[in-house]
Amino acid sequence: MIKITKEGFNMLETFFAPKGQINFKIVHLKPTCNACRDELRLVPGEPEPNDEIFLEYGYMFFVDKKLMELAECITIDAARDIPILTTKRSIDLRERV
Repeated sequence: MIKITKEGFNMLETFFAPKGQINFKIVHLKPTCNACRDELRLVPGEPEPNDEIFLEYGYMFFVDKKLMELAECITIDAARDIPILTTKRSIDLRERV
């Protein structure tokens, strides 16, 4: 499941909608430290074969099925023009032992 906060929606409408960008890939960045082990990035993109597809407020989001299974829910928020993505559960496999 994908949730979008009011601030997240405003960010999408302000910075991406005017450019016609409505398709996004949500990717897990390779962790380089403990602070960024759960970091997700919202990038313009298209679906890949193992992706789940979510439509929210006219935007399409593509998330790897395994990543979505770990996260359970991804919330898209924003601090001004910076997307902030959080998960319901940790996506760090070290915490799943």
